[in-house]
Amino acid sequence: AKSPNLGNLKRIHVGSAPLSMKLWKEIIDWSGINNIVNMYGITETANWIAGASADKYEVADGLVGKMWGGEAYIQDDNGNISPQGHGTILIKTPSLMNRYYNLPEITDETIKDGFYDTGDIGLIDKDQVIRITGRKKFEINRAGIKINPEEIDLLLEQHRKIEESCAFAISDEIYGEIVGVAIKLRSDIEIAELKQWCSERILVDKIPSKWYVVPEILKNDRGKVDRIKVAQMIMDNKND
Repeated sequence: AKSPNLGNLKRIHVGSAPLSMKLWKEIIDWSGINNIVNMYGITETANWIAGASADKYEVADGLVGKMWGGEAYIQDDNGNISPQGHGTILIKTPSLMNRYYNLPEITDETIKDGFYDTGDIGLIDKDQVIRITGRKKFEINRAGIKINPEEIDLLLEQHRKIEESCAFAISDEIYGEIVGVAIKLRSDIEIAELKQWCSERILVDKIPSKWYVVPEILKNDRGKVDRIKVAQMIMDNKND
């Protein structure tokens, strides 16, 4: 798209999905301003509840800054809740809904003792700065090692020959689950070369075991990668 050239653009908000450092920088270059804000909020909170501007932060994958109102916490795999660390993000905010309409069981699962379970996985540092790294429901459990497919996507999309990526879980008799990935290429490359590139950047257990080159990565009606449909499409074609 053509860059804005009227000189009156002051701020851009980006939301709906974790923002990669690469795309963040591309938006800065395109817009000509640094005030590009990666927003964080969900329907249940009625509005954005956090955000990080490149004016104030060094951009990073999934960085959403500090809460604008309320508090954020981490719940680890053992159920412990603390104001910092890595795990599931819980929030307390005045804008949180009271309940899901006519869905008491789901309400009880997600709202406990005033904490709302966002379903997001991330990090909160000692300064209460939040980074979103994935979604709990998409987490891949490879022989006990938890892998966020969003982390794999962000890594692969840094490769100059990959336009888009969508990682997902594949059932496996030995490991329980392994990492599969669909990729849309900018230009041809051998999968062995991509695996070697990955091995220099992530743990060997996180390197995708199954690779599928596709013409398009399916999106939902909001423009987000539809991880479930991509995985289903791959498995259906595999079984044809």
